Formats: sequence, structure tokens, C-alpha cells
Amino acid sequence: MRLLNARLRSTQELERALRKRNFSPTVITEVLTRFVEVGLLDDAVFAQEFTRYSLGKLRSRSVIATELRQRGVARQHIESALRDIDESAELEVAYQLARKRIRSLTGVNTATAYRRLSSALGRRGFSTQVISQVTRDVLGEMGQGLEN
Repeated sequence: MRLLNARLRSTQELERALRKRNFSPTVITEVLTRFVEVGLLDDAVFAQEFTRYSLGKLRSRSVIATELRQRGVARQHIESALRDIDESAELEVAYQLARKRIRSLTGVNTATAYRRLSSALGRRGFSTQVISQVTRDVLGEMGQGLEN
């Protein structure tokens, strides 16, 4: 219960935590089954909430999907959670991240700013098309503050 009080968890995350604490397989199965029955564990809800949280952390669809898979969430729950994130929503997240990062690049030459901004977007899992478009647009917006 303490683990679930801290934050929502996937079924697999809770199972791993219980196994790590050396609970018997029987007890783990009983606890997980009961938690699912009473609604304390729901991978579909977990996927939705995790996706919403991750968008706020300026992560791309691909990174969110990877993190959900690592947490043991079933494919159908991942697809359902990501269904609401269309291309325009992901593009907006990329713009938010780029505008946030560009502040630290004032006084840097344009080529270096492009490279650093592209790298930051790439680490968050955005596609090359999104990276190219967003980097070009944001650098254009902020062109006055950069060296040539």
C-alpha cells in the first residue's frame, strides 16, 4: 500500500517491488489479484496518467511508449493512452521544449545552437522531421540573440 500511496504503479512494477521484498509468489498473486479487483491497480488508468504526466515533462510519444513498455504495460493500454496525442500535440510539446532550451543558447553561434537544440529534441525522442522544423522555426524566432 505504501508503494501505491507514493504514486500510481503498473501491475508489473508492483509485482517486481513485492518480489524484491521477498514475498512468496502465492502472496504476490493474491495481493495483485485483490488490488485489481478493488481498482487499486489498473494498467489502463496508469498508462493514461503516465502519458499525461510525461507530456508535461515534454517527452515525445515514442519515449512515453518505451517507458510504458518498460513498466510492463500491455500494448493495447499503451496504444489507447497515446491515441489522444496527435501530431499537432506532439509538435506543440517539441516547440515548448525548444523554446525552453533556446534561452540557454543566447550568445552562441547559430550552428552550435542548431546542434544543441536538435540534440535536446532527439534525446526526447522526436522524429527528424519534427526536430528539423521546430529547430529551424525556433532559431528563426530567436535569431537576434544568436551569433552568426
